[in-house]
Amino acid sequence: MPVRNPRRCPAPDRSPPRPPQTRLTQGSCRSQIRTRLFHRFRGVWQGLSGHKPVIPTNCPISQHIAKTASPPPDEPNPPEIQPANYSPRTVFSALERDVSGLVVSPMIAFGSITPLEWAGFLGVAVYLAGYLLLQLGLIRGSGYVFPAMNLVASILVLLGLSSAFNWPSAALQIAWAGISVFGIARIYFLNSRLSFSDEEQTLIAYGLPRMSKPTARNLLNRGVWFNAEPGTVLTTEGECVTHLHFMLHGTAEVSSGNKSIAEIKRGFVGEMNVMEAAPASATVSVSEPSRVFSVSGTTLRKLAETDADFASSLSVHLARSTKEKLIEANRKLSSSEDAKDHAG
Repeated sequence: MPVRNPRRCPAPDRSPPRPPQTRLTQGSCRSQIRTRLFHRFRGVWQGLSGHKPVIPTNCPISQHIAKTASPPPDEPNPPEIQPANYSPRTVFSALERDVSGLVVSPMIAFGSITPLEWAGFLGVAVYLAGYLLLQLGLIRGSGYVFPAMNLVASILVLLGLSSAFNWPSAALQIAWAGISVFGIARIYFLNSRLSFSDEEQTLIAYGLPRMSKPTARNLLNRGVWFNAEPGTVLTTEGECVTHLHFMLHGTAEVSSGNKSIAEIKRGFVGEMNVMEAAPASATVSVSEPSRVFSVSGTTLRKLAETDADFASSLSVHLARSTKEKLIEANRKLSSSEDAKDHAG
């Protein structure tokens, strides 16, 4: 019998084969979850109905469950749940325990959210709030508030991305932040370069207090200042209003039907009908030397068509001027009626 050379021909390993080491992966975890849920739902059905469910074998879903619902090799087959030993409350409690332990735990829990993730949620809220305020007309796109809100929101969302960084999302937030910084710097330089004379500052303070400086500068550049002598007619009753005037100082008489009804010392003239070029409701003539700013209605309508912010701001200020005049007229009418009652 030939002798085996141990160096060339090692003896075969006759030990029993080792079981393959299974690595716990995401797929195996999902398989165990499906397996346990399958057996648990089968137990619920048996506990409530008293018989085993009939699942068609030709159904693709049942075939998938039959393939994936087999227990793992290191676990024994789960025992059959006897209907007589389990009440519906016991079955549902066990089902709730399995579902909460296997399915709900991977989902987002508020207690596990980090402060940086909360910062990301806050940034989303600031984004939505800024856009909502813009649509409601409470803030303007040409002001400081909207770009500042976008800047803060982009920084907060970037902080939220630090826990799960994503380059496309981060690039978008960085772009938003850069655009917001550019917008804020642009508004600052535009406002800082603007200059107004004393007359223009007085007009803005009394007639256009809420209009932005660039918009007011654009309006003032389209009009002219002139000295009005007594007898100068600014509007004529029944004729179309062609210009919007602002009395800086002086006096103008308002008459209707050759009867004096009011007096203007400072404020707008023709604001009620200039945007529609409608007929004037009264005649306004200068009664003493005055300083007047005037701009044509055609220019105002063109600016309103091309600049939404200008149209909105101008309409607010003209409506405010009309309201103040009506209040003043009612006050004078009431005072005159009271004087007549006392005289009578």
